[in-house]
Amino acid sequence: MALRKNKNGKKRPVPSKKSDFESLVPGSAAAAVSFFIPGFGQILAGQLRRGFLLLGSLGGGAGLLIWRVHLL
Repeated sequence: MALRKNKNGKKRPVPSKKSDFESLVPGSAAAAVSFFIPGFGQILAGQLRRGFLLLGSLGGGAGLLIWRVHLL
């Protein structure tokens, strides 16, 4: 991670634009996996934060749907 001086002259870390986690599969394979399981393709492509957010949203939505259908 690079360091950059702020207005006060103190050095602070600057996050890089690239992911720290390299892609495990080609982009087309990640897209195909993500079509069936949203978020898992992003995880395989190295976008961990986005992938876990999508996967968690899918799980939360499925949980709410199951909870709501169970109440009917």
